[in-house]
Amino acid sequence: MKRIIAIGDIHGCALTLRKLLFDNIKIRKKDKIILLGDLIDRGPRIRELIDDIIKWRQEGYNITSIRGNHEWLLLKSMQAQYIFRMWMLNRGMTTLRSFNVSDAAHLPSEYISFFKKMPAFIELDEFVIVHGGLNFEKKKPLKHKKAMVWTRNENVRKRDIEKIGGKRLIVGHTPTPLKQILKSNKSNRILTDGGCVYKGIHKGLGYLVAYDISQDKFYYEENIDT
Repeated sequence: MKRIIAIGDIHGCALTLRKLLFDNIKIRKKDKIILLGDLIDRGPRIRELIDDIIKWRQEGYNITSIRGNHEWLLLKSMQAQYIFRMWMLNRGMTTLRSFNVSDAAHLPSEYISFFKKMPAFIELDEFVIVHGGLNFEKKKPLKHKKAMVWTRNENVRKRDIEKIGGKRLIVGHTPTPLKQILKSNKSNRILTDGGCVYKGIHKGLGYLVAYDISQDKFYYEENIDT
C-alpha cells in the first residue's frame, strides 16, 4: 500500500529526520512524503538537511515540501530590507551561516530554486495540507497564499471547512506538546509540529512528528540533533 505521510517543522534537525524516515517509518519509494515547511532556521544542520532531501529525491524517493513562513522570509528577504531584518529576528542567521553566505541572494542557484518551487499547499481528497492555516474569513481561503504561512487556526469549525469542500486541515507552524498532537487526528485541524528544535527549552516539546494519512497513525522521534 502506498502511504501518504505528512511531517511537521524540521528546522535543521537532519539526524532526527533520517531516523524518523528510515528507522521508524521505514519509508519506501512508493510512499509520498510531504514536509510541512520550516525546513530552515533555528536548528543545527540546515544545509545538510536540504542536501539530504535533494539526494533522496535523486534516489527516487517521493518527497516534497510546502512553503513555511521561514522559507517565505528567506525568499522575500531578497526583495526588501525590512523583511531581511524580520528574518534575522526569526533566526535566519543560522541558515546563512549553514551555507556560509551573508544574504539569501548569495545562495547557490540550485538552493534558491529548491525554495522557490515549494507549493503553498497541497490538496488531497479529504485534506488540505498547509504550513500554518487558512484565512477562513475569506470566501475562497485557498486563494490567500500569504495567510497559509502565517495563520494559526486555533478553532476550525464545520462552517470553515465547508469553504474547502469539507476537507480537514493538516498543519505545522505551531509548536505543540506531543500529547496534544496525538489527539488532534480527531479534530478538523491535525497538528504535526512537535517543536523538535525546542528540546530541553519548552516542556512537552522536542519531537519530530509524522502523520500517516493513509493509516490515521502518528510516528515521532525525540530530537537527536542537539
